[in-house]
Amino acid sequence: MGINLHAINEIGGPNLIFHEINSENPNRSEPQQTSQQVGILDLTSLMPSVVHRRTGFEDLVQLFSFTAVVSGGSFELMTKTVTTQLSFMEEWFLYFEWMYHRSRTRFEDLAKDYNVSFTTAKRVFRSKLQIAMRARSRWPAYAMHEEDKKFRAEHWNEHFNEKTRFVMHDNTNVPLPAPSDAALNRATYSDYYGECCAKGGAALQLCGWIRALELCTGNIPDTSYIDLVKVLKEQKKFAKSDVSTEEGFLNIFDKGYRCTLAALKEGQKCWQPDFAQSDKQFSRDSTLHSAGVAVVRSGNERAVKTMKLSWQIRNGVVSSNQDLRIVADHWLAWGFQVNFMYSTVL
Repeated sequence: MGINLHAINEIGGPNLIFHEINSENPNRSEPQQTSQQVGILDLTSLMPSVVHRRTGFEDLVQLFSFTAVVSGGSFELMTKTVTTQLSFMEEWFLYFEWMYHRSRTRFEDLAKDYNVSFTTAKRVFRSKLQIAMRARSRWPAYAMHEEDKKFRAEHWNEHFNEKTRFVMHDNTNVPLPAPSDAALNRATYSDYYGECCAKGGAALQLCGWIRALELCTGNIPDTSYIDLVKVLKEQKKFAKSDVSTEEGFLNIFDKGYRCTLAALKEGQKCWQPDFAQSDKQFSRDSTLHSAGVAVVRSGNERAVKTMKLSWQIRNGVVSSNQDLRIVADHWLAWGFQVNFMYSTVL
């Protein structure tokens, strides 16, 4: 049984995505243009080591390059502020510091350090998160096949048909506090992870582009997760719009997934390790096949590790009062952001 985390207040069926959970109004308004600034941050003190420690970016140049990306190149949007107490730079720094979640892990501490109220700090973060989520929705979900071939390591083109469009899939967990509601507790508890958690997917192309998929409740099986988030349908739609090849996606899954038929229905293929019952041995060919899949698919373990570089993702939700829709957006926005922060994992 699984639930999509954008939906828990309306538990009507066995599967739910996190963007339907808490009672807060999701239609939050756009940040308003206001005047600046009080100078909480001193530019002379923001050395690359400090920027990296607090936000994960290499330096301010990389940080504001990504800010320009999510703002769509709009200087007006980039410099809009929510409060008169902070400059636009300080608001973005607050947002990235909370996304990275290493130096400040409570909003109370974040608000104190930036000399604003708790409510203002949350409002600043959410306004920037909205901008990042809109940027994610504007960008293509995947790299086009020509782009994938151009930017991936040359050895991939030597080993595989250049027409093949690869994408690797894996799931990971985001820990959650145990809910007091029995139905929600069952929906979020994962036997595999041994805790209440959310489950999120990470799709990785050979060029290194990472696509975070929706968070769902932890009890959902891997196969049901793929069906619930409709990733195969999304990939089919993208492949039709990509004229650089007529090939559909070749999905690389772990053996726990049962998606071959579903992929075929969407004009795609699956490549998985062979499965054998516990009392049987693998044949020579099965062993070599499984080893070949494992070598290729190992890259997605590194994609999951990259997703966990945000300690909000790695350590999970602490308070039961936290808005889980914001956690779900944090996961998706971070999955978009890492493509502009780190070297490719393949």
